[in-house]
Amino acid sequence: MLKQSAILGFPKFLRQVIDAYPRRTVDMVSTMCLLFWGKEEVLRTFTLIHVAGGIANLIWPSYLGGLFCGEFPKAYHQTLDQSGMKHFKSIQAYCEGIGIDPPLHPHFDIRSFEENMDSVHPKMPAFRHECYAIAIKADGDGKAVTGQFADFPDGAAIFFNSPFQLISWDIVPNWKGYYLMFDQDFIAQSHLFSELLTFFPFLKIGKTIPFTVPSEQVPKLLDIYHTVWAEYHGDAADRFDMIEAQVYLLLRYVKRLFEQQVDPLEKASSLKAADLKLLSRYQALIETSFYPEDNLLKSGANLHSTSYYAEKLSVHPNHLNAVVKGISGITALNHIHNHLLALAKSHLAQTDWSVKEIAYSLHFDSPNNFSAFFKRRTDLTPLEYRQQAVL
Repeated sequence: MLKQSAILGFPKFLRQVIDAYPRRTVDMVSTMCLLFWGKEEVLRTFTLIHVAGGIANLIWPSYLGGLFCGEFPKAYHQTLDQSGMKHFKSIQAYCEGIGIDPPLHPHFDIRSFEENMDSVHPKMPAFRHECYAIAIKADGDGKAVTGQFADFPDGAAIFFNSPFQLISWDIVPNWKGYYLMFDQDFIAQSHLFSELLTFFPFLKIGKTIPFTVPSEQVPKLLDIYHTVWAEYHGDAADRFDMIEAQVYLLLRYVKRLFEQQVDPLEKASSLKAADLKLLSRYQALIETSFYPEDNLLKSGANLHSTSYYAEKLSVHPNHLNAVVKGISGITALNHIHNHLLALAKSHLAQTDWSVKEIAYSLHFDSPNNFSAFFKRRTDLTPLEYRQQAVL
């Protein structure tokens, strides 16, 4: 990998060219150049690649130019899942899909809501993306839905998005505040975020609970966002080191506020590391197992049973249940049911799928079983819930 220290002596032009390419392309080419040649050859190599990319874009813009210039075919970034719902696989695709300018970096982005308001689509039907996002809404009207959480608190609020979570909105273009988003590649390259979901559980798909920010804390949080924004739009060679540190600081502040407002059972600071890791893996496995693109691979699997997940995690079901209940206070089966309920609420509130379609997408044997499950936990039928929750 081309380390930050290795490019400090390169001209600003080369640093900008390097930043423009996909990480895999940079790693491969730069490593070969540095091993066998030197900095002059690196400069010439990337210059030739940049020129070749421009020519390739003229000849075959849908693919070859993307390989050289850092833009892959649109289909690589944006797809429709089996239900026909939009699924944005990159930050660039997300920006294009909601009508805003492309990001400056393929794996990280930060915006103020104000800079998006002139072009962002004020109404977005349910969609998914594959990134984490942390936002502070200081002001603004309309409604946004993240997963099953539709009621944002009044005043300044923090809210989150997680990979594969259902998101939709119908807003008035007067929002104020900031959001930042990053993908798995950003996490993989960071030493600070290797245990992201363990230390910051509010980023898990079922825990992204929006909450009020006390008025005295709002300036402090906005200042961190602004610092990240300024670094992102600067040209310092170490700007992403500074961004990483500031994002970590932001997450720490958010965690403090989050833990002041959520059920104490969500806190796990005194738990054994191994048990906490098992719980985290279990929760992640539940979440990914119900993702539509994988459903065809799970035909015949009982995704409603703890035994299925215990086998995947190579532990006995009784041990899994003991660890999960000891940490969270609820059984392993209840975790599955809670996730099913969250997904059901998301689909009922944000899509026009029939009850039958939702039931089978969540691996229920029949719509009747799904309806009975839903009513036991909400005292409402699925259609009654949809009437109350519809945007």
